[in-house]
Amino acid sequence: MLGTIIERLKKYEASRWDVFPEFDVYMDQLLACAGSSISFSGQNDTDDMSETSSHHEDLTTHRVNNYVKQGYLPKPENRKYSREHLARLYVLRMTKGDVPLSLISGALERLMLKDSARKVSENYAGFQEELMGRITKRLEGEEKKTVDDGDGLDYLALSLAAEAHVLSLVSETILSMRNQGSNHKDGS
Repeated sequence: MLGTIIERLKKYEASRWDVFPEFDVYMDQLLACAGSSISFSGQNDTDDMSETSSHHEDLTTHRVNNYVKQGYLPKPENRKYSREHLARLYVLRMTKGDVPLSLISGALERLMLKDSARKVSENYAGFQEELMGRITKRLEGEEKKTVDDGDGLDYLALSLAAEAHVLSLVSETILSMRNQGSNHKDGS
């Protein structure tokens, strides 16, 4: 079981800036380009990681329009979405459910005021790939210990879930503090 997940982790490649189209796209093209979230369940019957998960809902026109209304995505120009929209949407989709989107969006906004959307997108993809490498090494060590022992796998899963929860809380706290700091600087 762990071996399958490890192999999928090793094959994973984050969506980098260059995979997003250089030209602006309409909503239906945006939905096709944006993809789905990561899953390791293998529900798609391939050896690659599935890009669907019950934790992350499918991307819909309604959801994208809500992201625009709530300010998580900039408004499209002439109903067309740019590479920057796709890059932002990718980060929002990968973090949805872990940390409030308003906090992620605020961080993206602050970063994109100082750096290009390309740089922010590339840095995020780098973080993802580095994390996948670290998790792969951790699971390889655990694989030797558990040898698909049911109890060992359950404890490993609980440990990973606890770690994910704590990391989400820390991330949310940092981003909340950054948002408060930004609001005070703006005079809000």
